[in-house]
Amino acid sequence: MIKVFTFLIDGFEPSEAIVPIDFMRRAKFDVTVVSLMGRKQVNGSQGVSVVADALFDEVKDQFPNADLLFLPGGPKTVNYLEYDDLKEVVMAHFKAGKKLAAICAAPMVFGRYGILKGEKATCYPGFEGDLEGAEFVHQPAVVSGQFITGAGAGAAVYFGFKLVEALADKRVADQIRSSVNYQKEV
Repeated sequence: MIKVFTFLIDGFEPSEAIVPIDFMRRAKFDVTVVSLMGRKQVNGSQGVSVVADALFDEVKDQFPNADLLFLPGGPKTVNYLEYDDLKEVVMAHFKAGKKLAAICAAPMVFGRYGILKGEKATCYPGFEGDLEGAEFVHQPAVVSGQFITGAGAGAAVYFGFKLVEALADKRVADQIRSSVNYQKEV
C-alpha cells in the first residue's frame, strides 16, 4: 500500500490539503495527516480547522517507510522553515530518491532547502524566486523528477489527480475523476 504523510501547520490552506488527501484516500493510499503544532487540532486559513491523525513525534519513526511527503501551502507556509525536524525528514526522503509534493507557496520550502535544482516546478504567483535552481513552469501542477508541485487552491483538484497518477497510475486517477464527477470547464 502506498504510504503518504501530509504535514499541517496553523494557517494552512484547507482546499490545498483536503482535496489531495481526499483523492489519495479514494485511491486507497494510506494517508496520515501529521500536525507540526504539538496538538492535533490545526487551524487552517478561512476559519477551517482540521484534526490531524497524529503529532509529528508520534509517527516520526514511520517516515522512512513513506512513499510521499506532502506539504500544503497557505498564508503561513514560511513557518514550515522553522521546523528543523521536518527539514531532516524531507532531506532524508529526498536523498532516498522518494517523492515529495507541495502546493501553492509550499514548493518554496523545497527551493529553500536547495533540492529543486534542475527540476521544473510551479507555485503560487510571487514565490517563483524561492524555487531556487528550478525552472518555473506556469501550469496548475507539474511532475518533475521526485517532485509534484501545484500552483494554489484553484489547482487543488488537478494537483490531487497528478498525485494519484504519480503514485499509482492514470487509470486510478481516471477512476477518481469519474467518481467525483470531474468535468472540465466548457
